Amino acid sequence: MSGLTPHQTQAVISDDAFLVVRAGAGSGKTRVLVERYLRLVLEQGLSPRRILAATFTEKAAAEMKERVARELESRGEAERVAELNAAPVCTLHGFCSRLIAPHALELGLDPGFRILDDLEATLLQEEILTGVLARLRRDRPADLEAIVARLHWPGDFQPRRGLSPASRGFSRQFLDLVEAARCAGRGTGAPFLPLSDDPAAILAQAESLRAELAAALARMAADCSPGSQEKARLALSALERLARLPHLRHPETMQTCRELEGIRLNVCEELKSALRRVKEDLVPLLWDAFFAGDYDAVRLPLNALYQDYLQAYHARKLEQGALDFLDLEERALEILARPGLPPPVDCVLIDEAQDLNRVQWEILNRLAERAPLFIVGDVQQSIYGFRYADVDLFARAARRAREGEGKEILLEENWRSRASVLGTVNPLFLRLWQGNEEAPFLELKPSYPYPSGSDEMVELLLADGPDRAQAREAEARFLARRLEELVKGGMFRVCEEIPSDSGPPEVRFRPPAWGDVLVLVRAGSSFDPLERAFREREIPFLIQAGRGFWDALEINDFMVLLRSLEDPGDNFSLACLLVSPGVGFSCDDLLELRRYPLAAAAGEPRWETRPLFEGLTALRDSAAPGTDLPARAARFLDLFTRLYEAKDRLPLRRLLQIWIQETGLEAHWASLPDGRLKAVNVRKFLRLCDARAGEPLARLRAAFEEIRLREVREASAPDPQSGEGAVQVMTVHGAKGLEAPLVALFDLNYAPRSSGGAFTVRADGAAAFGLQSPQPGGKPFQPFLFQAMHQEAKVRRQSEDQRVLYVALTRAREKLLLTASGSEGEKGYRAAGWFKLILDHLRLEANDIFDAARVPEGPLPLFDAAGAPAGLRLLRAPDGPPAPLPRRGPAAIPAAPEEAPAGFPAPPAPGRRPVSVTEHLWGAHASLPASGVIPFEFRISEDGSLLTDESAEGGLALGLWVHRLLQVLPPDADSRRVEEAARREALPLFGRPPDPALLAEAVRLVNTFLRSPLGGDLRQARRAVREYPLLFEVDGLLLRGSLDLAFQRDDGWVLVDYKSDRRPLALSPERLAAYRAQLAFYARGWEGLTGTLPREALLFFLHTGVVEAIPMETAELERLCRQGLP
Repeated sequence: MSGLTPHQTQAVISDDAFLVVRAGAGSGKTRVLVERYLRLVLEQGLSPRRILAATFTEKAAAEMKERVARELESRGEAERVAELNAAPVCTLHGFCSRLIAPHALELGLDPGFRILDDLEATLLQEEILTGVLARLRRDRPADLEAIVARLHWPGDFQPRRGLSPASRGFSRQFLDLVEAARCAGRGTGAPFLPLSDDPAAILAQAESLRAELAAALARMAADCSPGSQEKARLALSALERLARLPHLRHPETMQTCRELEGIRLNVCEELKSALRRVKEDLVPLLWDAFFAGDYDAVRLPLNALYQDYLQAYHARKLEQGALDFLDLEERALEILARPGLPPPVDCVLIDEAQDLNRVQWEILNRLAERAPLFIVGDVQQSIYGFRYADVDLFARAARRAREGEGKEILLEENWRSRASVLGTVNPLFLRLWQGNEEAPFLELKPSYPYPSGSDEMVELLLADGPDRAQAREAEARFLARRLEELVKGGMFRVCEEIPSDSGPPEVRFRPPAWGDVLVLVRAGSSFDPLERAFREREIPFLIQAGRGFWDALEINDFMVLLRSLEDPGDNFSLACLLVSPGVGFSCDDLLELRRYPLAAAAGEPRWETRPLFEGLTALRDSAAPGTDLPARAARFLDLFTRLYEAKDRLPLRRLLQIWIQETGLEAHWASLPDGRLKAVNVRKFLRLCDARAGEPLARLRAAFEEIRLREVREASAPDPQSGEGAVQVMTVHGAKGLEAPLVALFDLNYAPRSSGGAFTVRADGAAAFGLQSPQPGGKPFQPFLFQAMHQEAKVRRQSEDQRVLYVALTRAREKLLLTASGSEGEKGYRAAGWFKLILDHLRLEANDIFDAARVPEGPLPLFDAAGAPAGLRLLRAPDGPPAPLPRRGPAAIPAAPEEAPAGFPAPPAPGRRPVSVTEHLWGAHASLPASGVIPFEFRISEDGSLLTDESAEGGLALGLWVHRLLQVLPPDADSRRVEEAARREALPLFGRPPDPALLAEAVRLVNTFLRSPLGGDLRQARRAVREYPLLFEVDGLLLRGSLDLAFQRDDGWVLVDYKSDRRPLALSPERLAAYRAQLAFYARGWEGLTGTLPREALLFFLHTGVVEAIPMETAELERLCRQGLP
């Protein structure tokens, strides 16, 4: 135990049965855990099999086990190392699984039970909830109607037509509520509590307040103004009227409440006190009593839905022999509650205890009845409240230990950060958290002997701009410039230890590298300006977030291969596969595959359409002269058939390896500028396949689809060759447990929007909700219980928000940069979020700190309110017009997530195959148009979104090419970038470099949109999605399609359908009607998914820049849909 501090040593050797260690950031808690574990094994003789060492993640468990094994090996304890391999050094869920296994039959479980991963559990939960809602609609429609009609839905949720809340908005909120209640230990108990409805007690309180107010009025009549006396008499009259009502659900109760609420408190002080108690204590109870019956009409069905859902969910898991993670906790607790149970372990060590939920704490309490308990945690680093961690329970445990039930040990020595960093962190949070009796502030003491000689000051970088977007761009550019100065300009040096054979390690300085920099953000929306700024200054970086991996073209190509192998009749997926780089069919080839001529009638050729797979087979067996298409079709079918026949025998990894090898994809990727990254992504995808080895292809494909479409935020696989020399950019939550010599916290002025849902949940799992007003347009009713819970949740969120800031600041070892920006509005500059916390600490106003006249560009030391140095140095971005960088929407950022709208297309019911909108319109699934000719542009694309050109040679390929460019290019792309992308995307389409004239035409069409006013709107969009798959039901018909573009403005969503017809003004009425109908169907589908119609739906003709809008009234949309049918 050499090298431990006195406090660390005390934590290692203490024999108290209940020991709580509050370990501050960088205090060496992992070493303390390892040393205590070794002491239990080597000095107290405990077997590793009997010591539970529970960590928060499997990675942390593996690290701890490795360190313990290394120490045991160095001391010649080979037998103990062998025992360690089977020891419960694992997550708490891993221990629960071990505990349950021997008791599985007693619990009614399959002895070979498996554990559902998060994705499987989510899919199963949504499937079960959909079924339970369907049964509710069938068996108790009145209950479902009460939920939909009376429940108040704040935010963007709108109940669907047909009284069905089975949309993503409802299902996610309800399932989140179920998880919160289970994490709090509520189990199958009803979570929604009744309102306080004791009329006698309420009337007694009203009479007491009436008497108090009357007495106050009598005493103060001479001293109060006539206006004050009138308000008091008005309140007395209302209270007297209340006492005469037959019951509190009488309509007069509502009128009384409104009168009392309307009384203003600008009265004399004694009357004010009495009137305030009437308004704040009595009126909420009156409202609750008035609405109690209406509330129960929704509460009871919701409780029944909760219990029906859990019963069905548990039954399905039982059928499958599966448990989810919460089952592990609940079943383990059931076992531990049995009287007379032998101790499952002899000692318990728990790490990161501040992030445990209530059920996990109950497990610890049960274990502590049979074994000593050693708990390590830090209230100040609890940032997982969104996973239902209850930090108050750790704080209470520490307080119990501190007050005599055990022992509390504080690890305050920080071995990570310089004194300059902690000199900024400690005063800020001491002020924020002073007075917390449960968990007093743990002030970090700098303990690592950093030598002086480097720029140590914490810096606050400030930028401004004419609006919020441009201010953030300026902030990002200023940060990039400052990082370049520090890393490449010799202004900062990194301290590192050099091992020495003859003594302690030598501490010396070295020049920094880009890999020494960690940039943290609060939310993914901050990645956008950082990416642009770093690219502008050619700073290497890796963004560790986003959905870039699943959006990568090579991963999309794998997904269409899986869909095609699952169903070769899926024309859309097969078409995407055929034009992918591995196959290289052109759009004209697809046209040839999809159509074949029939006998001519009156000199006019007639054409028939056929599935792509049938076309491939027919063309392979033909002997078409002058073309190599039959030979290419034969090669493709040979490979595809072999894969199809082997899909249920070979693992998916092997199928994909055969595909890559025989299509020459490796050579293709190697020829691309980002080929190395593509290869890394492919290896990552193959590892994902390995992780789910043994599952059927269809299940794997569905699982991967759900990961992608449900906005799982996973980064593109990082390039291992570039990680050492690249700035790491990530969210604060992603950086928990990390540290770096130079840390920058970007976008301090960002303030997250509070997420208000239909339900609010208390820490103990109890829930409440609001009701719609019984009067149209009236104010919704929020019970007193709901308001109290909502306020409690708000306080919890604010406290956790401060802790997230604390975690971010304590990642820095030697240098810390804080950046903020602002724009001057009508009331001056506004500070929000973490920036406001810091300014409040310094007692500064945003208008003062942004005032260029008072705050110069150069370094300026800042002082706190007491005049003491704050440890911060202010730097303003230099004046002068920055290079114009227009804002672009989220869809333009390759490594950032494209946020989908609130709705989500549910999978079709078994046996129901969707029909594409286009073929529905043109009769491929019904009757052909009167002419018998299906226009060429609708023959290729299942969704009709790509090929909308006349039959001139190359026109179809041009349409596909341009659509592809508009999908991949950012809205602010200049002509040079458009041309580069066009050349790159042409190769898989044409198999050769594009014709110069055709290239110029493609660039012109793309620029027509990007430089249009609509393109400008896209650059300013809040969110955007492109080539978004739609699956929806209209008039009993299941339809599918793909939306070219949807983006969100401040006034709502805009849908855009590109059309590449050369002569849009000469379109036939039939074709124009079909275009309008297609867009009308998409608008109706959008309404079904999100609950609201888009603000606009537009046809954009790329050749001319003409925009045509369709009306957004439901009746007009239905008319257009009917009009477009043949």
